[in-house]
Amino acid sequence: MKSTIFFYLFALGITNSTQTKTLTLYTNKIRPLAIAKDEKKPVGIHLIAEFWNTTKNLSDEKTLEKSLITAAHKADALPLKVLTQKFEPNGLTGIVLLAESHISVHTWPELNYVAIDVFTCGHRCTPIKAIEHLKEIFAPQKTQITTLPRGIKANAVDTVVEKSLAKLKEQQQETTKEEVKNTDFGKELILDLYDCDHETICSGSKIKEFSVKLCDLIEMKRFGKPFLQRFAEHSKIAAGYSLAQMIETSLISGHFSESLNRAYINIFSCKTFDTQQATIFTKEFFGAKSVKQRIIIR
Repeated sequence: MKSTIFFYLFALGITNSTQTKTLTLYTNKIRPLAIAKDEKKPVGIHLIAEFWNTTKNLSDEKTLEKSLITAAHKADALPLKVLTQKFEPNGLTGIVLLAESHISVHTWPELNYVAIDVFTCGHRCTPIKAIEHLKEIFAPQKTQITTLPRGIKANAVDTVVEKSLAKLKEQQQETTKEEVKNTDFGKELILDLYDCDHETICSGSKIKEFSVKLCDLIEMKRFGKPFLQRFAEHSKIAAGYSLAQMIETSLISGHFSESLNRAYINIFSCKTFDTQQATIFTKEFFGAKSVKQRIIIR
């Protein structure tokens, strides 16, 4: 029998940091978020978008910040906190934490490329509308969107679309060899962890420790400290942390469901790293009994 959990989330105040810009949004809304506990149904939907041949707004941090907030509203999601990081000599990373998960954007102006993730849980949101808005902002000549259901155990019915480097190149046969070469910017490791150790996923200090140790393990340079926000503290059912760690080569993000004892981790980097090593470390750190791994070449 399907059970439903209602999440009620709030936004807080406004803060700014010296390196990574942080904006917390005010809202008077209480957002109920219905999530089915049926293991054969996804907890949420994760859209991965690739924008090629774009020269518009790739280095404008202010525009990125506004666009993330608007994209969230377009998708009928509730934006709570925005973090942006400008890199030298060029490039931007931005993430908006949502009541329903997150939207992230990474730009490579020197390559006219943008990588986007939109992850929303529950059934209220329309994540494709966030992609459509960001397409208007960056005006790419070529796009590709991959849909990943999140939260379905590996032994359940699985309709996940997975991509290998060979498949990605095969789908880009109409592009020139130089365009195909320029599409291989990095890889994203997507982990859904089940039956995690409850005390670990409920501990902000342990989640921060995970972020630091993971970066050291896979040799990623961190920008600033891990950003961690615990939502819905008033509710035992809804409470959980969201993690965002800016890295020199992109972003590590995580969302933790305390009521379901699950963790959803994304590691995206244009610098190569050992995905198996990262997977094993993450599974062991959170004491997960099972993990679903997907690797996307971007």
